Amino acid sequence: CYMTMANGHGRIWRHAIQDVTPYDLQRWCDQGGETTLLGSADEATDEEGCIGGNVTYRWRSAIANFKRVPLDPPLFYGMYLMWLCTTGITLYLLCRPVAHASFRVTAFVIACNSVTILCGLCAASMRSEGVDAASIPRY
Repeated sequence: CYMTMANGHGRIWRHAIQDVTPYDLQRWCDQGGETTLLGSADEATDEEGCIGGNVTYRWRSAIANFKRVPLDPPLFYGMYLMWLCTTGITLYLLCRPVAHASFRVTAFVIACNSVTILCGLCAASMRSEGVDAASIPRY
C-alpha cells in the first residue's frame, strides 16, 4: 500500500479531448416536430424544401483526438497519519517481543520510520507546475 501510494501519487492519467474533427455535415429540417434530412451541407446553400421550418446542421460522425494528461489527485493527509500510527506500533511489536531488541534500538527504528513518512508527506504536498509529468521516470 505504501509503495503504491508513493510511486503512484500524482501519476494517475486521464484522457482529455485534444481536438475533434467532424465529418459529413448534414442539413436537417425541423418542421412541426418532424425532422427530415435535406442532404449534405455542401449541396445547397438556401432553405429549399424546408419552408416554415428551422434548418439545423448536424455532424454525422466525428473523430476525437485524445491526449493523456496527468490527474493530480488531492493529497490525503489521513493516509500519512494512519501510516505514522500503524507502522510505529507494528515496528514496536516486531522489535521488542519478537526480536528482543533494546529500547534504544526500537526507538531508533520507530524514529527513522516516522522521519521517512514525514518526508513522504512533504514530498507529496509539493506541487510543481513546471514539471512535465510525462518525463517523470516510472518504476
